[in-house]
Amino acid sequence: MGKGRAKENEIVSGVWDATDGAVMAWPMGYSGNNAVPSGDILTLGSDGARITELKISSGDYVSIGFDELEQLDEIDSPLSRAQLLVSFSYREPVLVTRDDNWRDLFPDCFDPRYTDTGLRLTRPELDDWTSAQAGLSEAELLAVQHSQRQFRLDASSSTA
Repeated sequence: MGKGRAKENEIVSGVWDATDGAVMAWPMGYSGNNAVPSGDILTLGSDGARITELKISSGDYVSIGFDELEQLDEIDSPLSRAQLLVSFSYREPVLVTRDDNWRDLFPDCFDPRYTDTGLRLTRPELDDWTSAQAGLSEAELLAVQHSQRQFRLDASSSTA
């Protein structure tokens, strides 16, 4: 199992743990190898389904290719909302839901910009963005997106 798949399983387990099953989560196969458009994680809550593409980086930048953004556009529908979760080391992750212009969904501190190959984001400074230790984990962000209900968001459910 690759590092990416292990991270997906860790996040999925964290969503189940944080919500006691009120929000269900599954890894979506090997999303990079699917014959149809797909993301990395499927979550299902009281407000419907969300399909999330994960971008995890230990460096200063993350790039999301135009082909990946197009896949997210294709899977976004009234039945399932497409999302992008970006996580840089030592920073709280950011979760955005599909809109017409992906770049405009990210706070300015991520310096979102289109390049020849896709969307590029820069790791924000701690003066501009919450640290991973002080903020929510990837699993917690996916859990709370589905409901206003307070889930168990403590250190025992953290995956960061």
